[in-house]
Amino acid sequence: MAPITGGFNLDSVAIPMSGNLAVSDFGVTGPTPSEGADPELSLSPGEWRLPGLWKEDGAPDWTEEPDGDAIPLYQDGYSIPTGLATVEVTLILAQSDPLVHEITRGKKFDENGYMTVDGGGSSKRYGIFTEEIFKNGLIERKWAPNCTVKTVKLQKGEKGSPRGIEVTWTVNRSALLNNDHYGFWVIPPEGQPAPTIASVNPASAAAGATVTITGANLSGTSQVRFGSTNATGFDNVSPTQVTAVVPAGNTGSAQITVVHPNGNATVAFERTGA
Repeated sequence: MAPITGGFNLDSVAIPMSGNLAVSDFGVTGPTPSEGADPELSLSPGEWRLPGLWKEDGAPDWTEEPDGDAIPLYQDGYSIPTGLATVEVTLILAQSDPLVHEITRGKKFDENGYMTVDGGGSSKRYGIFTEEIFKNGLIERKWAPNCTVKTVKLQKGEKGSPRGIEVTWTVNRSALLNNDHYGFWVIPPEGQPAPTIASVNPASAAAGATVTITGANLSGTSQVRFGSTNATGFDNVSPTQVTAVVPAGNTGSAQITVVHPNGNATVAFERTGA
């Protein structure tokens, strides 16, 4: 059997190069989907604050962990997620200035540069916006409108190395995001065109059949979906063609989506019973 190589694309490997994080007061409106997709996005300095530099190993660490076991249904193989989740973002700040400490403690220093700290935390809520820029020019952005500081850890100082402040925010659901936790943008490198689909042949087929998707800029396709189900297998044939095997599923409409680092493309498709 030949090795499966469909979807391999070294240009899509995300090697971090730079990034930033901005913090707003709770209630500040974040970028719209179209604004966030602009590579030249600029946040309002009157509403967003920058906690400054990160440690070398301190880039944002986003985690999403469902809480509780899925709810099983009577029929085997079917279940419903509880809908509960713990979503957090952790990063290690390198700067130690009043702004950093005020954001992480939810308080302000007085005229003497003094504050009292409650180790039990603060109920103050914030908006968080992160941006990471990768070597290939890819940009990933996340906006979480409803966050609270969970933990603050002053790392042990080491001679000759910046003392880090490790901060973990709890990311809560927000009505601004249809009660989801955060908005997410993946912005392809400038100058690299998004894929397009001109046709699929055949336009209807049963599970196990191979279809040919024809279009442009298809090299680097990382996945093919029929409806919400991944193709059983797929192959990048050329920049203009991808073949994919129809997965099992209900008959009827099963729109094909070509997943690509420069954007997705779709085309109508019908899954038949035979």
